[in-house]
Amino acid sequence: MHRVLFYIGNFPVYSYGVLMALAVFLAYFLVKWRNKTLKVATDEDISDFYVWLILTGIAGARLAYVLLHFSEYSSNILSIFNLRAGGLALHGALIAGVFVFIYFAKKRKISPMKLLDLFAPSVLLGIAVGRIGCFMNGCCLGVEAPAGIGVIFADAGYTMPRYPTQIYEMILDFVAIFVLLYWEKHKRFEGEVMIGAFSLYSVIRFILEMFRESPPRFFGLSIAQYLSIFLFFLTLVWILKSREKGDVNIFSRERSKRNASKKKGK
Repeated sequence: MHRVLFYIGNFPVYSYGVLMALAVFLAYFLVKWRNKTLKVATDEDISDFYVWLILTGIAGARLAYVLLHFSEYSSNILSIFNLRAGGLALHGALIAGVFVFIYFAKKRKISPMKLLDLFAPSVLLGIAVGRIGCFMNGCCLGVEAPAGIGVIFADAGYTMPRYPTQIYEMILDFVAIFVLLYWEKHKRFEGEVMIGAFSLYSVIRFILEMFRESPPRFFGLSIAQYLSIFLFFLTLVWILKSREKGDVNIFSRERSKRNASKKKGK
């Protein structure tokens, strides 16, 4: 790990912040590149939306992290606003991001589901690169690991080797990106790629939580694992029902009646 990359005078430039900025840039570059082919929105719409997505994503991720680790901030409330040292919960960013997607798309008269699919690989790319920042910062640590497997995060005050779960997640996220790009060629409804991304990430996160230091735990599982279980089954049902009906809106009674009448006509 290497928390401080360099100093500008007496001001430290943290590796976590630099890698998060790089993650944002690469994710944005991928969206712009994909949009040239998919033509979901104008370049101006993409740029405007990305700014809102970054702001709300950081706010949601920080809020979720603080709520899950409030004891770390209760003695110094102002430390909540110190993002340079790390402390973001991805589930919070994902939840906040979905609401922004829907609101912005409707405001700009863009298909929200097409916009979600456009951004899906970029979301995982941003997470993957961001995990390198977590590794260099010494946060999101794994539990103690056998000698020869783990990494010693000395700058974070640890003397025993720990599982480098940040690197594990980075690798799995990149694998998931290629799965999504293949999935996109065979999708049956708009929005399926992003829903698939949520499903894949929930599996990745559930597995990694087995090796992460994630207190508190209830009945042997962390809060992130319970969220992952809920997200996985929600997205799985959503995909199966939507594929059956040919549309992402599985809650529309009118559509269900229309599909039923079509089946009768057959």
